[in-house]
Amino acid sequence: MSKVIGIAAQKGGVGKSTTCRNLAAELAMNGYKVLAVDCDNQASMTDCFGIYEPENLEYTLYHLMMDVMLERDIPSKEAYIVQKEGIDIIPSSIELSAIEINLVSTISREYVLKTVIDEIKGEYDYVLLDCMPSLGLMTLNVLAACDSVLIPALCVAFCYAHLYSRMSYFIATFLIKMRITITSNRRALPVHPHHLAKVVPLIFQGYLIP
Repeated sequence: MSKVIGIAAQKGGVGKSTTCRNLAAELAMNGYKVLAVDCDNQASMTDCFGIYEPENLEYTLYHLMMDVMLERDIPSKEAYIVQKEGIDIIPSSIELSAIEINLVSTISREYVLKTVIDEIKGEYDYVLLDCMPSLGLMTLNVLAACDSVLIPALCVAFCYAHLYSRMSYFIATFLIKMRITITSNRRALPVHPHHLAKVVPLIFQGYLIP
């Protein structure tokens, strides 16, 4: 069964794209089939994989989500998947900046990305979703599409305060409202938010105490 993992944090510069890129590489090296999806209009993860000038690509995540919103058929994966280092990638570009404007008036707007992911996730062991640093509609789409969330966090005071006062509360509240469940022994069981969201501490700076 495919596992869909969102990598999300409201704070920028905490290593979301780097975590997604390195985790994808490690999983691929261990023999897993991995799909990495760049859900950030800054396209940092796309750039991490050496995919430059993604705005010149015929298809990016923006086009796939627009296809869903306009009720068009999603093309075959060969049209939009880019392969790097044994990893399948759905790149992003600056065009994704316009997606939230289009999502506002869309019915079931939280599930547009999920519709895209559900089309192809069965072909992968892991699907990694690199999220933008915000709590907007695109982040809601990531949370609705994933089974669990990794929250990268720098080991500094401001990041700690952000993590526990905002992001974790937002994710927990949203997941509860979405009634996300897992299946165990063919029974649907409610999942506690702590089972779904995990914090990944990064860049620890040690200090010598005299």
